Amino acid sequence: MGVVGCGIVGAMVAYELSRCPGLAVTVLDQQLPGQGATGAALGILMGVISQKTKGRNWRLRDASLRRYQTLLPELETLTGLTIPHNRQGILSLCTDAEALPRWQSLQSRRDRQGWPLEIWSAQQVQAACPHVDGTGLVAGIYSPCDRQIRPKP
Repeated sequence: MGVVGCGIVGAMVAYELSRCPGLAVTVLDQQLPGQGATGAALGILMGVISQKTKGRNWRLRDASLRRYQTLLPELETLTGLTIPHNRQGILSLCTDAEALPRWQSLQSRRDRQGWPLEIWSAQQVQAACPHVDGTGLVAGIYSPCDRQIRPKP
C-alpha cells in the first residue's frame, strides 16, 4: 500500500494502515515528514465546537475525537516522545448576540451526544482569560474536549 505525502494526514493514514496485519505501507514525500503545510498549520481538532451536528461530517468528527483520546498516549508510548498539545480545550469568542441561540442549541445537542460544551458569560471569559480583549464580547463557547497539537516547538 502506498501513501503519497507525509504531512500529518498522510502520516496518520500510513500509521493507521500499518496497524492492519500483513499490510506493508510505503510513504512517499519530497520532504521530511510534516515539513509542508503541516508545519504551518494550527493543529486544531475542533469537533465538539463545530456547528456540524449530523450526517457524515459529524460522524467523522466524532470518530476523530474518540480516536484522538487514545492516539496521543499510544504514539507517545510507541515513540518514547512527548507530544506537546493543549489539554485545556478550545474557547471560541462570540461577539454576535444573535448567534447565541445557535450556540445554545449546539450545546443541547452535544450534551445528548455525550460531549460537554459550555457557554460562558463575558465575565467568565474575562476571569478565565484576562488577556482577552472583552470589547463587544457576548459570550465564550468552551469545549474542554477539543484539542490542539503544537505544530512547532
